[in-house]
Amino acid sequence: MTRGGLITAGVALAILVGVPLGRWEWIRIQAPHDLAFDSVEVRRMAVARDGKHEIFDNMLVVNFRSHTDLQTLARKYGLHLHVTASACNDNHMDPKRELFFHWKGSPADDYGEVDVWSYDEAANAYRTRPSGRRDASGTIRYRFVSYIRLTGTILPELYHYDLIETPVQLCAILEGSNDLLGEVYLRAFTTNVIIIPKQSVVDAVSRAHLQ
Repeated sequence: MTRGGLITAGVALAILVGVPLGRWEWIRIQAPHDLAFDSVEVRRMAVARDGKHEIFDNMLVVNFRSHTDLQTLARKYGLHLHVTASACNDNHMDPKRELFFHWKGSPADDYGEVDVWSYDEAANAYRTRPSGRRDASGTIRYRFVSYIRLTGTILPELYHYDLIETPVQLCAILEGSNDLLGEVYLRAFTTNVIIIPKQSVVDAVSRAHLQ
């Protein structure tokens, strides 16, 4: 191959690599960083079925606010949005102390789940309605579709916690992922940390008369 041919091939390769990388960088820049804690409450939720009977458990429901229309952002870039929460470590997420969720970790607004990712668009049509409604300050109220289990006792080698007996400050983040390789999520962005105050957890448990 001539020197000119090598240069042309190099430019073509740079374009092929640079365009996707540039798009991912642009998506990362769009990530909202104004997610803020709103409120938390305990709800008794149906978490499973035993034959004809539903099994209920007390779950922690977290509400938060953002100026960003998450549904429009997700739909624009074909993102799957999911939430991760843990006990805080100096106001940051702690992967070693993640909390257990019931159901999948997605946010929701007044109109339902905020998510556009799907393996089968025909069977699971993407929601097209934008997020809403905005309050006087311009923010939108969201909640975690994934309800946080108040106690984590699934595997002994994993983090064990009990938010009823020993409440702690909680941290949560929202991630946006692209599904480019079948069933492999490629993280596109991570938001700021949502801080759920310890006292708010205490008050929610108290209101539910669990102590």
